[in-house]
Amino acid sequence: MFEKIVTGISGLDVLLEGGIPKNHTILLAGTSGSGKSIFSMQFLLAGAQKGEPGLYITFEEDEASVLKVFGEFSWDLKKFLKNDLIRIIR
Repeated sequence: MFEKIVTGISGLDVLLEGGIPKNHTILLAGTSGSGKSIFSMQFLLAGAQKGEPGLYITFEEDEASVLKVFGEFSWDLKKFLKNDLIRIIR
């Protein structure tokens, strides 16, 4: 069995029997509006809260837009950006 990383989404972690496999490539695919970005943000935030670094790569949004979306969910990334636990790249 593989070591797992929790996603930060409790119901999903139950379905995945503890999270996603550590050190594996995971493809997150879906149509526009299906929740890919929100899932990614929640996963990064859960990792950062445990001291794990994460990278959010976007081809369309600038950093201010990404931070605005995080803010709509009351997720404050500023402290994680300051200490380089989360980086946003466009």
